[in-house]
Amino acid sequence: MPKNRKSGITERHFIGLTEASSALATISVYGKIVKDAALQTGISGILHPTGDDSDLQLAHVVGYSEKGRCVTLGDPQLIALPAPDGRADGCGWNPEEYVVWKNLPKNWPTLHLQASTRTLDSALKATAAMVRDAPSKPCLQLPAAIQLVRSCSKADPALPLSTPLNQILPTPTQRTSFCQCVADGVPIDRTALHCGATNTLQDVVDDITC
Repeated sequence: MPKNRKSGITERHFIGLTEASSALATISVYGKIVKDAALQTGISGILHPTGDDSDLQLAHVVGYSEKGRCVTLGDPQLIALPAPDGRADGCGWNPEEYVVWKNLPKNWPTLHLQASTRTLDSALKATAAMVRDAPSKPCLQLPAAIQLVRSCSKADPALPLSTPLNQILPTPTQRTSFCQCVADGVPIDRTALHCGATNTLQDVVDDITC
């Protein structure tokens, strides 16, 4: 774009529409890398946010930035993330101690570990109770649910799960066929799925996830 001689505005003052839209759907994360805690994407059941087969690694996350706003977590969280983009370069985090993961998709399903201190007895019995009280409704683990929904939609694998169904399945017949495919893959009744025009792929994933 040519320089605006009157106002002094140049090409550097503009941003592309794609870049601007992407910035709204991403988040940057700050923290430290947990030693010796690599996770293979195939074994862990989590997909890399870029779709490749690179390992993920456990991160000790202390804060994030979103839409120019910096947030410090009250309690650091253990989250599986891809390789960091480098030393921290924003939000006041010391680059000598912290790293940054830039522009991660906000709707990327990852692994979040929450640790708590309990006796061995209570931990084992709590786990047993969870199994005993688990819902009898058929459902899938998150990675399998995502794979089924993407397969039935026949959409680009890189398409965000936040995409409304009417953008990839514009007719009611297409949406009905898609939801029947998902229902058969669980299996559950198709009426249990949110398959309206404005519902998203993520809505359907949520419907079938344990």
